Amino acid sequence: QGQSMGGLYTNLFGATEPRVGAVVPTGAGGYWSYMFMRTTVFGNTRGLIAFILDAAGELSFMHPAMHAIETAIESADPVVFTPRLARNPLAGHPVRSIYAPAGKLDSYFPMAVYDAMAIAYGTPEAGSAIWPEMQGGLKLAGLDGLRSYPLVDNLTSSRAGAKYTGAIVQYAGDGTFDPHALYSQEPAVKHQLRCFHASFHKTGKPVIVAPGDTSDPCP
Repeated sequence: QGQSMGGLYTNLFGATEPRVGAVVPTGAGGYWSYMFMRTTVFGNTRGLIAFILDAAGELSFMHPAMHAIETAIESADPVVFTPRLARNPLAGHPVRSIYAPAGKLDSYFPMAVYDAMAIAYGTPEAGSAIWPEMQGGLKLAGLDGLRSYPLVDNLTSSRAGAKYTGAIVQYAGDGTFDPHALYSQEPAVKHQLRCFHASFHKTGKPVIVAPGDTSDPCP
């Protein structure tokens, strides 16, 4: 499990270390060429990049120069690694279960980045839709529709048909702090990640339970 940059490492390490059996990336995004154009946490990065490339008024993440940047840094882009967690793991690697909470209006990663990460993970959305656009992206991958709790072995990997648990779950945040830090601010997230870990260590089959409070027992 990791948060923010730690979530990035969770996705990179989880996809390449065969001892990892389940992952919980929180506040974790990717797709750097797009994220740099949309994030608000670093100020007007889009304007700075446009100035450097002399592309004011024309710059998008599809600009040829941005494509060159993405090609150069894709070896460190989590969106390239996440399909290897479970959908199509490397030879000799296990299929890892995934619980990924995502926050609306996260200042580091725009919601469209979380939409892209959901497609890359190959996970459907569970619970309630806090922003509807994710469903449009997931539909392109045949993963649309909200899944009901609890979830266990709800997905099938291309690796010998192995079953695994996986979902991305949207949250609005608590209204007092950046939703980037859902893992520490939302009791419902704490409950889900605690039960995910506990069930994995107990049975080897992690369960994504319905949101609850930190005092609630895991089923």
